[in-house]
Amino acid sequence: MTLPRLCALTLFCLAASLASRPASAGEPMRINVALHVVNLGKLDATTGRFDVDAYAIFSCDREPCTPDNFDIANGKLGSKELQDDQPRYKVYHLNAQCVANIDLKMFPFDRHELRIEFEDKFLDSTRLVYVVDAARTAFDPDVSELGWVLDRTPHPRVVDATYASFGKTYSKYVLGVNVKRPVLAGVLKGLLPAIFIMLTGFLSLLLPPGQAGQRTAIVTGTLVGSVMFHLSLTSSVPQVAYLTFADRFMLVNYLTLLLCLGATVWILRLEQQQRTAEAARMHTLTGVAVPTVWLVLHIVDAAL
Repeated sequence: MTLPRLCALTLFCLAASLASRPASAGEPMRINVALHVVNLGKLDATTGRFDVDAYAIFSCDREPCTPDNFDIANGKLGSKELQDDQPRYKVYHLNAQCVANIDLKMFPFDRHELRIEFEDKFLDSTRLVYVVDAARTAFDPDVSELGWVLDRTPHPRVVDATYASFGKTYSKYVLGVNVKRPVLAGVLKGLLPAIFIMLTGFLSLLLPPGQAGQRTAIVTGTLVGSVMFHLSLTSSVPQVAYLTFADRFMLVNYLTLLLCLGATVWILRLEQQQRTAEAARMHTLTGVAVPTVWLVLHIVDAAL
């Protein structure tokens, strides 16, 4: 055998030996992870809690395959049951209660990412690393989220979770599920009643200056109705340290009604002073300016 052929044969044997050799004990175990979500419990917007019923699928790169020490990182694992047990392939049926990070700035048109996060309780990233198995990650066809529109495209990813107190980093698997409130429900139950209340208040602007007393009664009634509706609308959300879209919408309505009430009181005062010409001009000006200010403020708020 010639020298070149001998060298080629030696290199081939070496490559085959390296390819067939198991991973070194010093290297972390790589586990492909997928979640098949069977059911999602109703999201509680006041606490961010939701229930998960899913199958966790693990595929290890070597034996022994021991992914059974995983735990829910953003909630509580209720139960887990081993469904398929093979040397490098494990399937667990799990039930868990997770907590989502709820951002209500756009309520009642808010949207959220519900996350299912888990990591190993004992093995850090130097000994175990999760890898996304996108091919097996899916939602059951019957999965829905009552009161929400569910994006059926899963968003799996693996991130490093560092715990400075322990000086360790763990591999964390995250499956993101995007949900949003139905737009039609937000309009019909959130904005439309408030708009009709305001239109009722604007009808007072059609009354002549001589009926400023009746005009005042309509505006004050509209203001009280707006406050009551605002309290009813936001009763289903927790008290947060920022203004939601519904809060900003109602604040614009309050400001407009106060402007309308102030103009009405001023017209009433002009009438009592027998300054009818000035009262008529104020009546004409407020009939155009107040609805315009209301509309412009809402457009600016929606554009921000």
